[in-house]
Amino acid sequence: MFAKVTVDTPENADKARRQLNLIYINPTYFKYGRPVRICRYQITRESDDSDKNILVKNIHKSVNSRQFYEMFLEFGDIKSCKLEMDFFGSSKGYGYVYYQDEESADKAIEKLV
Repeated sequence: MFAKVTVDTPENADKARRQLNLIYINPTYFKYGRPVRICRYQITRESDDSDKNILVKNIHKSVNSRQFYEMFLEFGDIKSCKLEMDFFGSSKGYGYVYYQDEESADKAIEKLV
């Protein structure tokens, strides 16, 4: 399920993305709720984004999506962040972080390896 939300200012959009990303919103309609993922929308796509995207493995099963997001937010502006979950909402032990720039991805790798 997807939704598009228009925010009045870029500042409010960044605030919403940082504060609301990966929280659960009313999972009563579903047996197993999933966290909301808020990504930065970009019209043009660069030709090679592979240096901005990192795969993170061996994540402890107790880490949730929001904790995973906050762990990597300190290294730079995140376009997209996803912790892979099983059907029951438990971590599969790996996830992806896609940064705005290559420097942020390099910084995260350097500090966490």
